[in-house]
Amino acid sequence: MRNLFLALILVVPASCGLTGKNTDEPPQATLPAWNGEHILCGAQVNYDKNNRDPFPVFQEDDRLGFCARTIRYLELNRQYGDQTPIFGIAAAVTTSFAASYAPFVRRVYSQDTWAFMATLSAELEPQFTGFADAFANGTPRPLPEMIDMDQDLAQARLDALRDTDPDAYTTLIAELNDSLNPTNPMLLAAINRNPFFAAYEAGLAQIRAKVGGRIDYSQRSQRVMISQMLQRLFQGIPDGAT
Repeated sequence: MRNLFLALILVVPASCGLTGKNTDEPPQATLPAWNGEHILCGAQVNYDKNNRDPFPVFQEDDRLGFCARTIRYLELNRQYGDQTPIFGIAAAVTTSFAASYAPFVRRVYSQDTWAFMATLSAELEPQFTGFADAFANGTPRPLPEMIDMDQDLAQARLDALRDTDPDAYTTLIAELNDSLNPTNPMLLAAINRNPFFAAYEAGLAQIRAKVGGRIDYSQRSQRVMISQMLQRLFQGIPDGAT
């Protein structure tokens, strides 16, 4: 069952910033229902913006910092989720990172890939904090602008990796592509038993149908589609889910 997380890691850079310019309209196809409940680093957490259950506390170094960062994004989603899905999207991204760094699962990715993703996630957080400050000050940015800002920062890091370490870049893209296109029947069966993962994989399947084959993470337009799918997933969580 734990291996189902291998299919989810791809979401991290996609929705958190490693995307192209957000010029396409979000797809309108629906996703399976998810009530917001999910396991985060061994703790049951409700991701719905209207839920007020206390969040668990994690150490900053738990799973490369992804556990604690997810909680911070969920707190922002409770504050501003009625105005924007951006913080819910960020929480989904770091949740996938945290799940994929569990023992025995993390080995599917190279050390270089993990180092890149952990550093990128940490670098992107101040930008999300800035988005929250803008909402607090009454000067919020439109969602496409926030996504583009994250994309610009993250794409610069990707370009730098490609230029300085082409082998690490090639490995990163190959590993993410494998995760974006799971084919193992047992893995897919496990995914479909979990409401969050089932909805996520259903969204990826819609993207594959639209592009006519495997999702290719090196294509900016396809990374945008992943971000849009995560937006729909979080906006589809029922208000007041328990």
